[in-house]
Amino acid sequence: MGKITRYSLDEELITKIWKNLHASGNEKLASELAKEMINQGCDGIPIDDVHLVLMFWKDYLEENEIASFSTTNNKITH
Repeated sequence: MGKITRYSLDEELITKIWKNLHASGNEKLASELAKEMINQGCDGIPIDDVHLVLMFWKDYLEENEIASFSTTNNKITH
């Protein structure tokens, strides 16, 4: 049997993992996980908190120049 290099996780579980990474302050790893989820076709996450949903999509929105987030004046531009 060969070495496993990819894992398949349930949407609810992977979302909980992302949420806990974000809540723990591990922004870099949370961002990497969100990017991988989006690259694999994620088009939404099962979270009711709008702030968390925005944080999940933040890097994607910025990288694709859809929105820009300013940390100095708490403003979102597009």
